Amino acid sequence: MLTNVENTYSGCDEDQASDLKKWLPPGYNYHFCTYHLCTPKGQTHLDHTSFETSFRIALTEVWEVKEWVKKLGESSGVSWRVAVTKPNKGQRVLFKAHYRCQHNVCARSGTANQRRLSKNTGCEAKMVCTLVKTVDKRGGSSRSNDPHILTYPASVRLYNVHNHNIFIAEALRHRDVGVKAIETLTQLFEIGHSPTSALAVLKSDLLAEHGNKYVYASANRALCPDLQFCYRLYQKVNKQEFGEQSGEGMLAALKRQVESYNATCDDSCAKLKMSSAGTPLVAICSPLMKRTHSLSNSGEMCFMDSSGNMDRENCRVFLLLTHTCAGGLPLGIVITQSEDERTISEGLELLKSLLTKDSFGGRGEAGPCVFLTDDSKAEKGAIAQVFPEATQLLCIFHLLQAVWRWLWNKDHNIEMKDRQTHFSIVKDMLYAREMSTVELMYQQPFDQQVEKILTSVGIPVTQK
Repeated sequence: MLTNVENTYSGCDEDQASDLKKWLPPGYNYHFCTYHLCTPKGQTHLDHTSFETSFRIALTEVWEVKEWVKKLGESSGVSWRVAVTKPNKGQRVLFKAHYRCQHNVCARSGTANQRRLSKNTGCEAKMVCTLVKTVDKRGGSSRSNDPHILTYPASVRLYNVHNHNIFIAEALRHRDVGVKAIETLTQLFEIGHSPTSALAVLKSDLLAEHGNKYVYASANRALCPDLQFCYRLYQKVNKQEFGEQSGEGMLAALKRQVESYNATCDDSCAKLKMSSAGTPLVAICSPLMKRTHSLSNSGEMCFMDSSGNMDRENCRVFLLLTHTCAGGLPLGIVITQSEDERTISEGLELLKSLLTKDSFGGRGEAGPCVFLTDDSKAEKGAIAQVFPEATQLLCIFHLLQAVWRWLWNKDHNIEMKDRQTHFSIVKDMLYAREMSTVELMYQQPFDQQVEKILTSVGIPVTQK
């Protein structure tokens, strides 16, 4: 295959070469055998030239022929589908395939052609590509009488007579997605875009590139694919990068990711194991997290919370943070598929295996002095098992969040005008700077609704 050169047309005159330049992909050497125009009756309104031709191409490999067919679809605006392939017996013919226009569809049902978006027009355009050997069985030159075999081993017979327009929106939206669009979408997926956002960026680029002609570019599926294609490509890219989403394939891919991450960090920063329940556990302590463990703050207090619904497997991500003057800094991450006490404790033990004796501000396996969590029995039980010396406190944010949810629950019959007042009473108690203030507020008589609020979040009320 010759690239980066002007097309060479032999065997045809200038007028014929002018018509063919609009159709054939550039960068190849062609030799034309026959060519004549064909204009079917009643189809003079079509937006393209109809012709029938046979020619040879200087191609020697099967993959080169297939690549040429793809480029022909880009240059001509016609997507060619394989209709029939011939068996390769290895004697003379290396490759032979019959192609049809994509608007010639074998309908699977009697009503398929009646659909509004059906692309089937029964188009009769077709093409036959053949690649023959240039040497015989003994390695010598072919003894065929064809004088063009050595220079042009590939031959094409093209009947380019379509019964439909090619360059209108109705036809362009059925074209194959172009290589450039696929590469752009793949790059956007790799940097974190979703199918929807990646398509939006692609459309924005097309608008900047084509300006007032954007409406024509956006109708061309080769330049602007549909959202369904973006989702399929997204799944394909994710599968290649991260493997299967479940089963043994997922575990193997996850193991490769952990090994790759550790190799990148040049340290043991992540571990994978199976829990006693048979689900995967992942613990991560990145280089930044290990640096955070050197701070004295990490030995004083650690905040632990989880987030769910992270993926289709409903994984739970437990994040451990410590307080600093710059805000919260991470100490570790545990990823599980369950939120029971035993699984969480196994995940914390796996995280401890990544730490050194100088972690948690020098406290090592003893862990921080204080753990701040929400009112989760599973979390508190797991922490008590793994870090028995740590004092556990209830997070103010989660306590106030529970109060607010209780107030807004319609089953509790709290009137709208009273919700803010009741919430302020509990908030003032939690944010009191002195214990005497808390005791004073606590001893004041509460109405029945406030008593229910305090009791619901675990604060016993004793009236005096």
